[in-house]
Amino acid sequence: MRLEDIAQIPSGNYIGYYWASDSRQPVEINHIKPLQQFESDNRPNPFILEAQLYDPGQQLSISIRHNGANYHIHSIELAALQEENKSYYTCIADKGFSHQRIKYCDIWLAEPDENCCDMKVLVKKATAFCGFTDEEE
Repeated sequence: MRLEDIAQIPSGNYIGYYWASDSRQPVEINHIKPLQQFESDNRPNPFILEAQLYDPGQQLSISIRHNGANYHIHSIELAALQEENKSYYTCIADKGFSHQRIKYCDIWLAEPDENCCDMKVLVKKATAFCGFTDEEE
């Protein structure tokens, strides 16, 4: 689901990170309202270049990107999706993080494909941030 503003991010117990425009590296977070200082439209700088938040209790993933003029904010409720539509994996984290790996979940949905006689094929729809770990999956 697309959100219009940072203030629309639901309250939660988020883990993740944000990268501010005036910073040389991302800031790891573990807060209930982690981006409150960026909510005001009257403060154009610093702004969030990128942020990835995850509430494990709600299984809610929030992604924020700034395109130079606007924020693009998307939320994915992983609990609302069937397990067969999810594929989890990890990537090596930046050395500035307290954990060694970042967890992600690819979302796949079956759709008819005209190149396959209209049989359903899995199509990747999104990638959701799912927190940090020190273990490989």
